Amino acid sequence: MSPLFLINLILENLKEKGRLQFFFHSPSSELPIRDVLNEQKRGHKTGPHIEIGAENFINCCYQSKNILPFLKSDEKYLFLFTTCRNENLKRFYNERYIIVFIIKKDYRYFPKTEKCEEKKCPVRGKCEGRYAVIGDAKIFKFEDAYPT
Repeated sequence: MSPLFLINLILENLKEKGRLQFFFHSPSSELPIRDVLNEQKRGHKTGPHIEIGAENFINCCYQSKNILPFLKSDEKYLFLFTTCRNENLKRFYNERYIIVFIIKKDYRYFPKTEKCEEKKCPVRGKCEGRYAVIGDAKIFKFEDAYPT
């Protein structure tokens, strides 16, 4: 049985709607990028993986609550939002903005690995593998982003 069959993905005839997903902003960056340096002490963030237009590509997060329901839905957009944590950006600091949207076009399935059993895995012990959303990503600077 293929992973595609298991979750009944919908990749065609998508509706002009979407859902939100949060990510942690890197406080040292004026650009709205993820906190890869762990400056917020919440772990080295690997998602969203905007460079390739993907979410959930490197590590499992929000799998059962957001990624799988999104892949199973007829929603076209995954809107990624963050709270600006760069204190130099006074106009935007501590405010939330939709920074990225990914247009759902494809997915990737990653089978369960030893990493799924590590303490830092949010679904440890329950992981049967994970899915990533892949598509065209549009990213905006804080001044061009949509406030939530």
